[in-house]
Amino acid sequence: MRITFYNHFGAGDIFESREFVKDLMKILPADEYQYAHGKNPKILADIPELKYTEVTPLMKPEKAFIRDGDDLYLNTWIGRDGQYVLAGIGCVVEMLHLMYVHMLLMLQIDSGLSRKDPLTYIPTIDYKYYNIGPVREWIYQHSNRMNVLVCNGPAQSGQAENFDFTEGIHMLSRMFPDINIVLTSPADIKENNIYFTGDIIHQEDGFDLNEISYLSKSCRISAGRNSGPHVFSQVMDNWQDPTKINVSFTRKREASHFVLSNDLPMRKFWLETNSPIGFFTAMESAVKLCL
Repeated sequence: MRITFYNHFGAGDIFESREFVKDLMKILPADEYQYAHGKNPKILADIPELKYTEVTPLMKPEKAFIRDGDDLYLNTWIGRDGQYVLAGIGCVVEMLHLMYVHMLLMLQIDSGLSRKDPLTYIPTIDYKYYNIGPVREWIYQHSNRMNVLVCNGPAQSGQAENFDFTEGIHMLSRMFPDINIVLTSPADIKENNIYFTGDIIHQEDGFDLNEISYLSKSCRISAGRNSGPHVFSQVMDNWQDPTKINVSFTRKREASHFVLSNDLPMRKFWLETNSPIGFFTAMESAVKLCL
């Protein structure tokens, strides 16, 4: 028997499924486990028993699961059924947990998953499988300053306004010249305290989301649109750290963070804005709280 997890959509969707997939691999015995998706095969390299494969027409995005002979295909996309996505395209761990509980009920499997705390499914990454050497060196060289990660790329799923952060970042760097501001996407900014993840990580194929996640653990503040690298910054280590703040700029509060609950130590900031001034105001407040 082979089990294939599949997801037609973004890197963030795959990231958000990782702890559920790990658990399902323990719950559901099989001779082989695969994950079919359209992203870089390295995205789940730290789960070596899970092989990468390509998405095929058999894998329907609207189905919860598909049986094909002895093989089982499990859809990890939260958007397959509108009942699990919150207002403003909010994909949260609590609703993903409910989705998997329902999936196992449909498969008539009593896994005990329903009795587990949804917050235990916040992702963790085994970073030794990734290119973290250059990141560790950069962190060591800049350990005398506070680091701020700004995920300044666009949102891919419509949960946020894709306005340009650049002027707000300019203002922030000038207001706080003694902090390091690390950007995940190129921007026309030349300041002594501005850095770019591409220059730090030097990944030849350009895929560096897991390395950015590792970098986020050294940052007191992570900010973005709850997409791409901003999603990858929301690992368990960060959520459990009361000294950290995660700032999100989305259309709806429900879509601002991977965790809906306010019971975890990391503080959540949310602002609905489409202006660099709004970005700067929120970031200024977060930085002042961390200094």
